[in-house]
Amino acid sequence: PNCVIEYCPGERPRLYYYQAQDYWHGTPAGPEGFWVESFDICIVSSVEELAELIAANKKKTLYLGKDAEKVKACWKFTEANDLLLVHELHLARTVKTRYEQVCLQAANGLALGAHAKAKELFCSGASELEIHLAYLQTLGVTENDIPYPNIVGINEKSAILHYTDLRARSVRNDSMLIDAGALCNGYASDITRTYCKDEGSVFAELIRALDVKQLEIREMLRPGTNYVDIHLFAHRCIAQLLSDFGIVKAEEDEIVEKGLSKVFFPHGVGHHLGLQVHDAGGYLADTPGKSIRAPDDHPFLRCTRTVEVGNVHTIEPGLYFIEMLLDQIDDADKKLINWDLIEELKVFGGIRIEDNICTLADRSVNYTRGLEKLF
Repeated sequence: PNCVIEYCPGERPRLYYYQAQDYWHGTPAGPEGFWVESFDICIVSSVEELAELIAANKKKTLYLGKDAEKVKACWKFTEANDLLLVHELHLARTVKTRYEQVCLQAANGLALGAHAKAKELFCSGASELEIHLAYLQTLGVTENDIPYPNIVGINEKSAILHYTDLRARSVRNDSMLIDAGALCNGYASDITRTYCKDEGSVFAELIRALDVKQLEIREMLRPGTNYVDIHLFAHRCIAQLLSDFGIVKAEEDEIVEKGLSKVFFPHGVGHHLGLQVHDAGGYLADTPGKSIRAPDDHPFLRCTRTVEVGNVHTIEPGLYFIEMLLDQIDDADKKLINWDLIEELKVFGGIRIEDNICTLADRSVNYTRGLEKLF
């Protein structure tokens, strides 16, 4: 917070690094690491000092950042957060450099070790809170140093898409969904896995079947493919599973046409990944300033762009048994639902399987599966 980078043509960027004189809170350590050689660094101890040091000619300086109106008034900038420039920067962020790709791959490696520990504790009967704390301990971080709050849902709680209440007491743990990541140099991983104790149960078979479908969906990540088409294909995959397992007594086409796949798969198939978990630029057209809205019947899709070389996306199909959505099925379609099987599966909550994938010119690289080397 309160750090500023000043870019001037023909000069090295200057970093105003904020180290407050403060005995109430810890003071950040001084800048260190390979990156410091790329900046002229000026240490500042107050916002007032920072304001005095920022470029004198405000008429030729554009501010990018938070609290734009407040900063404009305080520091006398005439321009702030010009949308055309912001969109240009966001578009650039959708294509990851080699350095960024390495950081994202490393963030996956860190998270996978913690995921393995979480699975081990689930199998031993640990509580959601115990699993969460063990995940952090494995990474050697606090909750302030993960990219988003860990989702650890046991049994029916895994049907809550962003469940973070984390029960401290142990319960009968038939299933677990864990959605958790890690950071490497600020770049995030975002990984979800679902487990079932009874490997011979229908729910366990459903997990294995969705895992196969997830890999099929991944194969669509090719340069020139529209991400909306990947999302729609994911719905066809979910519809096929619903039909194959007899959860919905209809064929794939009818399930999709009636919108029943959305009852069981209510979120988007994925998003851009980078410095933010839901990284910038997902809705931007190639022309700066223009956006491509999500389809009206799929409003929660977070990416509508065409896949490009250097993009890093998540692919995260899900299949859930959510009471609220099941209750909203049209009366005419309720006869197609195998309610007895639904009752059997509801206690397990739901399934989500999420990988982080980089699209290259000739292939895609699944950072999460760890099957391929990037360089």
